[in-house]
Amino acid sequence: MTNSPESTLSVNITTEGVKNHIYPEGINKKKIEFLKSIINWLENNCEIDLVAEKLDVILKLSEKEGKIESGVMNNLIDSLYLSIRENHRFISSDVSVYLFETNKINNNYLNPEKYLLAYYPEKCNSSLYRFLLKSNYLGIDIGFQTLRDEFIAFITNRENYYSLALENLQFSVNNNPNIILTCLKFINYLYSTALPLATKNKYAFEIFSNSLQGMEFDLINEYHFFLTKQSKFLEPNLSKILNIFCICINLKTYSTVQ
Repeated sequence: MTNSPESTLSVNITTEGVKNHIYPEGINKKKIEFLKSIINWLENNCEIDLVAEKLDVILKLSEKEGKIESGVMNNLIDSLYLSIRENHRFISSDVSVYLFETNKINNNYLNPEKYLLAYYPEKCNSSLYRFLLKSNYLGIDIGFQTLRDEFIAFITNRENYYSLALENLQFSVNNNPNIILTCLKFINYLYSTALPLATKNKYAFEIFSNSLQGMEFDLINEYHFFLTKQSKFLEPNLSKILNIFCICINLKTYSTVQ
């Protein structure tokens, strides 16, 4: 098969096989035009704001560590100082800044999801969350519907972002206690399916081990309490599920000690 000089061929290699993707003619020109349109929008709608607050810390770091050459470090420092300005809100997808926020270093941070939930809640549907997962967002709140839909796509070998949904269940990432109820609702759904019991147990382990990451023990005790309250829905598998939960707690404790 031959391609015109303007077309582009890429190869996607997955566990399911090798797929060719042929992009239409002029794709590179269109990409350049799109990027230029973003630059034009920024120039017409944004103001450059130098972060003068960081100068002192930059000087101190330079004295101790040598000159800061990393653009990533400079960006992180800028972002942190912008995110703690009074009467400001810092909207960013920067995972590093988000993790600082979950540790209460700053309180003016909004990721795009939180901004949309506050001002455009009608747009925050399952399609949006699939787009966020597809775009590799970390730190978003995964609801039951999103988790179930990605799981179904995963076990039926369709395009899915289930692994990233699992990563977003980590308490160290979302800092949201409501994730417990989402996980328990999913566990109820999981054990109502026709999957083999061993398979159900495997997926339950993944749900528990991810959601327990970074969770305080007081909250883990609540997690365990709510799980035991699900007994009428999870019988006759409750003892096995509780055992899986305890194994995940022990693994979490061991990794924390290490």
